[in-house]
Amino acid sequence: MNVRYKEGTAYLVPAVAKAIKILQHLADQSRHGWTVTELAEALDLPKATIYRIVITLEAGGLLEKEESRNRYYLGPVLARWAENYVPNRRYAEIIRPFLEEISAATKESVQLATREGHQTVIIDKVDSSYMVRAVAWIGRRTPLHCSSLGKALLSLAPPDFLKQYLSARLEKMTPYTITDPEEIVRIIVRVREEGYAVDKGEVEEGLWCFGVPLMLTEEVPLAISVSGPAQRMVRKQETIIQILMEVKQNIEEALKGKIQDPPLRRQLP
Repeated sequence: MNVRYKEGTAYLVPAVAKAIKILQHLADQSRHGWTVTELAEALDLPKATIYRIVITLEAGGLLEKEESRNRYYLGPVLARWAENYVPNRRYAEIIRPFLEEISAATKESVQLATREGHQTVIIDKVDSSYMVRAVAWIGRRTPLHCSSLGKALLSLAPPDFLKQYLSARLEKMTPYTITDPEEIVRIIVRVREEGYAVDKGEVEEGLWCFGVPLMLTEEVPLAISVSGPAQRMVRKQETIIQILMEVKQNIEEALKGKIQDPPLRRQLP
């Protein structure tokens, strides 16, 4: 990924721009690490400049040095910063009230997720008030084929992506995780027909999850889900699915600017 600066920007700090260039290079090609000399040659910058910058980045934890070979790698601070990145933040802010309404109606945990590469990423969530509940965290990543969120997101994916994803080895997270590509294709077809996806212990044993895709644009794949312990979810799954389907339509309309408030007309006991 190349970092691009706006044309005509008069206030760029050259040293910072060079530091970003180094970090970008290491992010793209960091498997074997890079020495100061190699970075200077690859980036066409003076060796002394590279040295001062990498020493500074190392001191801040943005780079790590392998002392035995004088090679630099990306550091742990960058990983911590990355955990705070929320993709599609503006959509998450609009959808947040709907998540709260769903959680209040179902009394279970609710998640909003997007797709990044071959993973489902939680970008917002509302926890259940029950002591025993499904727990997720913003930034949590799971394989797409496991959860109801992932299956809902796969139902939005283009054919080329599906073919590529299903050609790789699929991780089996629990004994209940479905990893057969043909079965997953059948599940995706069913999600497209019925409008919702199901996960019965495929990510974590004992937890059930029902999710729906949000039909926005191909560039913004989103899905919402309700999850909780199997013994509670089995009793109220039909009503949860009905609520999700209703709110799904409301969210899609809200994101098109047609409504502002998310009315829910039922509440679970």
